[in-house]
Amino acid sequence: MTTKTTTMTLLAADEGVAQLDWTDVSLIGISWVEKGRDVVLHLRMPRSGRELDLVCRWTRGLRVSLEFADNTGGYALAWDAALKRGDDQAWSVDFDFPGEGRVSLVCQELEVLGSLGE
Repeated sequence: MTTKTTTMTLLAADEGVAQLDWTDVSLIGISWVEKGRDVVLHLRMPRSGRELDLVCRWTRGLRVSLEFADNTGGYALAWDAALKRGDDQAWSVDFDFPGEGRVSLVCQELEVLGSLGE
């Protein structure tokens, strides 16, 4: 068995992240890193198949509410997301997965990591 190793590169940060197209994004995983301080949303862009990590640094107020119908599975598909900077300079992140729920949080910094080779 061959293991594929991918080096993740910073593709965008803060305002650059908010300007990306977040339509039709699949949530393929959630990780807590830096001793739980940061949350990483692992995402797949279905049109291209490209996988990206949305790193939310200094996360607070994380809410994950996803529910799938019986005998169904697969990844939650967001039709849109809102990434907005508030008056306190923190980022509000809200992914809506119609019919399945939502993931929302507040954080201080945003980064998108991905492979340049994809």
